[in-house]
Amino acid sequence: MKNLMIKLLFKIKKSFYSDLPNVEKFYEQVRNLHQKPHFTIFLNNDLNKSLLINPELFNGKIIAIIGDLAKGKTKLTTTLFLYYIYKFEIDYKNLPSIFRDYGYNSNIIAIDCAPESFYKENIKIGGKMSEFFSSNDKYNFNGYINVNEIIPPRSMANDTNELNHLIKLNYQKIHPVILNLYKFLRKIELEYKDIKIKIPIFIFINDISLYFHYKNYNKENIIYKIINICKKIKNILLIINSYLNLKNIAFQKEFCIDLNNSEMKSVKNLCKDTNLNIILI
Repeated sequence: MKNLMIKLLFKIKKSFYSDLPNVEKFYEQVRNLHQKPHFTIFLNNDLNKSLLINPELFNGKIIAIIGDLAKGKTKLTTTLFLYYIYKFEIDYKNLPSIFRDYGYNSNIIAIDCAPESFYKENIKIGGKMSEFFSSNDKYNFNGYINVNEIIPPRSMANDTNELNHLIKLNYQKIHPVILNLYKFLRKIELEYKDIKIKIPIFIFINDISLYFHYKNYNKENIIYKIINICKKIKNILLIINSYLNLKNIAFQKEFCIDLNNSEMKSVKNLCKDTNLNIILI
């Protein structure tokens, strides 16, 4: 019943649904994205590792990783991030100056918008990508950008005023980082023929739903603009993960209903603009 509900929720036109009866079928679909440029796949925790068999097939794609609490969104995103770091990172000395102009020291960029993890009613909430870094790697990733002091608003707020206050605080911390990414990509878009960036760029955004709390996903949203630039440049892999609340009682407070509904709408609209949606169930 739950899986059916999720499928109905993501009933997106021209979408391909698969419960992944085998890994080969999945990768066949990825290889054919130029023919069928948008589809949705459902994975459980046991099958997430299947994505690492040949992740190079994702290059140049826009991918959303969606799921409820504790479904492995951050872990999967981080695993892919680490894979690309070790396989495709360009030496800092060889990066075009435009990267350094915008504060990026790597062609592999991760923006971590998630709150620190904690437990409420035995449910894990939040979690940084850095929780999955080894102790040796924790401070060695040039492209990892951590947005600090993010507060999960629905878990911490006691009323509408507190909820709106926390949402705004989070936005004020996240927005400058997202805006800088947009300016960087916009610069590449405008001067693409001149600067001739031939190297691939890999971008990971962890927990974008917190950004959507203040700015709904639509054509005016910077994330929408970032996605469209990435589609034009074509040598950029963009992976965005987002929380989607389907069942958690902790978030069913009456003053959270409007936020839950607007978040649901933003995530559904985001999934219409990707090449591939990975729904963790």
